[in-house]
Amino acid sequence: MSLKPPDLPQDAAYTSHWCEENVYLLIQSFSRDSSLSEDWDVFAVFISNHSKTVALWNQKLSEELGCPVIWDYHVLAVLRPRNISTSVQSWVYDFDTRLGIPVTFDSKLKGAT
Repeated sequence: MSLKPPDLPQDAAYTSHWCEENVYLLIQSFSRDSSLSEDWDVFAVFISNHSKTVALWNQKLSEELGCPVIWDYHVLAVLRPRNISTSVQSWVYDFDTRLGIPVTFDSKLKGAT
């Protein structure tokens, strides 16, 4: 099965340092598309820890390539195919990454750590 992830909407709102708001608005936009909701489950994924120091690589705010950005938390949108028996991967939408939008979940894990 070939299931292409939806493109980032052209009118997607982005405000630096407001990842949760950016993801909320993106998910809201995706939820208005009935064809998307037929094929995809959409999640907001919060990344955090007790020390509020989440290191992510390949972030636009990094001063140098190869250096992480330390967030107190970070929020991503993840789209997972509804038919999880397929070989189609989940896709990550991160407005703050240099990896591209969207990227496969596996690519995000490899590129962010």
